[in-house]
Amino acid sequence: MFAVNLTCMQDLIYEISAHELDAFFEFLMTKLPHRKKIPALINTLRRRPFLIPILLQELDAAIAAFNTFQKTYDNPALERKDLPHANYLIVCLGQRNLPTVAEIIILVKENLTQISKEIIPLLDQYQFLDTMTPTEKLAAAFTIFLYRSTVLSLWPDLREKGVLVGSALEEMVVLMAIKGKKTRLFEAVKPWIKDDKEEGFSPSLVKAIRKL
Repeated sequence: MFAVNLTCMQDLIYEISAHELDAFFEFLMTKLPHRKKIPALINTLRRRPFLIPILLQELDAAIAAFNTFQKTYDNPALERKDLPHANYLIVCLGQRNLPTVAEIIILVKENLTQISKEIIPLLDQYQFLDTMTPTEKLAAAFTIFLYRSTVLSLWPDLREKGVLVGSALEEMVVLMAIKGKKTRLFEAVKPWIKDDKEEGFSPSLVKAIRKL
């Protein structure tokens, strides 16, 4: 299992055994053999396993930022309206929060057959799995979109409504960076948001990220 010490001085345990991790890597290799960067991604994570809990901790921080954003918002750098993906996700979630990484791990284990069938087409949408370098940035980007794909597999109503869970988390990652908390996740997605032409990030967010 991976253990991460959070800034709140509490231990967060990600209950992933070495066997489960190897099985997941083999699953990716088998189901996405045509994606050119998957072997490099897996080799990097096998050589540098310490990256996994670090990236999961950063993802948990972004999830926590979103769940807080649902209830309250106080950031003078951007107005709430400047985060359209997060706002739409709130509407579509209803009374739900985004699940933490630990909660997602439990849900995946409980719904493994369903997720195994549904997650690969969702992951296979991303062209960065063929092109992104270095592999450390690829691992960070993959962390966000693996979470996004898992959530959409578990909650198909979000998929039906066209919710961009990954983009909502990217907005949170940018907010964290504006507050001085630049993460590996931020460095991975920053170029995409700076040059956004398709995902509909607000001009104010793009302007803010270009200053970071």
